[in-house]
Amino acid sequence: MDEEKAKSVLVRFKEFQKLASEILGSGGDYNGYNDIETILNQFLGAFRLAKFSVGQTCTLNQTPPINNHTNWGWMAAKHFMVRGAECTIISRHFINGKFKYGVNFTEESHLDANKNPVPIIRKSDYRIPEEWMDDSE
Repeated sequence: MDEEKAKSVLVRFKEFQKLASEILGSGGDYNGYNDIETILNQFLGAFRLAKFSVGQTCTLNQTPPINNHTNWGWMAAKHFMVRGAECTIISRHFINGKFKYGVNFTEESHLDANKNPVPIIRKSDYRIPEEWMDDSE
């Protein structure tokens, strides 16, 4: 789950909890509500441990494996998704105990018929593991 969705779930959960308390009266203080809120806050708290923040500029510290068997959906990005490529963090995700980041690459492009890079107007959102990235500062 990404950070923004978790924040949205917490806000909506608090709205639901308030509504349930109004409808059920004192019976709305069901301990399960507190458990759910605690879990959501713990999940959001994990993002304090993330190495990078939304809006931060980073670079790839390695060229990702991109071939017919691994990350094949990135084949069209192989020419710009290389070690040292600059990217900007647009979202943060915590998946299977690890951070991944949604990034836009500064030099994202597609190749024309002559294999010349042509800049992209609407950038893609690539999910990159934290261990593939370094702070560019």
